Amino acid sequence: LDVPGVGRIDVSMVDAGNACVFVRAESLGLKGNETPHQIEHDARVMEALLAIRAHASVAMGIAADVAQARAKMTTPSIGIISSPQAWSSLDGEPFGADAADVTVRMISSNQPHRALPLTASLCVAVAASVPDTLVHSVARFPGKGPLRLGMPSGVLTVSAEVRRDRDGWYAQCGSFY
Repeated sequence: LDVPGVGRIDVSMVDAGNACVFVRAESLGLKGNETPHQIEHDARVMEALLAIRAHASVAMGIAADVAQARAKMTTPSIGIISSPQAWSSLDGEPFGADAADVTVRMISSNQPHRALPLTASLCVAVAASVPDTLVHSVARFPGKGPLRLGMPSGVLTVSAEVRRDRDGWYAQCGSFY
């Protein structure tokens, strides 16, 4: 996407369970294991995320223009993704990078989530199963069984089955546990 104030940025836009736009943490100058508090108090990052979300909304056909997209704060959600990172959960429990297959921070309704919305988590699993998405590119063993998502509240395990036909990729099923 070409986003004024942000520049040209690689994203993956996926609609499975919930429309989401994924961006690499490094593209925003982040590591990926930041806390929701750190994200929401970084005005530069929040403005960039909201601008990316608005432009993705238009690109996905959710909103007719950026102004309408900014007024509709709920869709799409934004996923900040990175390769597995060590982190501490909100209650202070330490996790090593080996505890997750991808690190995810989600923004929905202009708020960094303390956990992960389940519909957005299913979208992460679908995106990890589709080659050439950003999630697939950073996930450990993408598309090869359950995927452990490292998030502010700990770890959530998800999975998805996708198929491709002449019209594109489709999610056949998804689960979380």
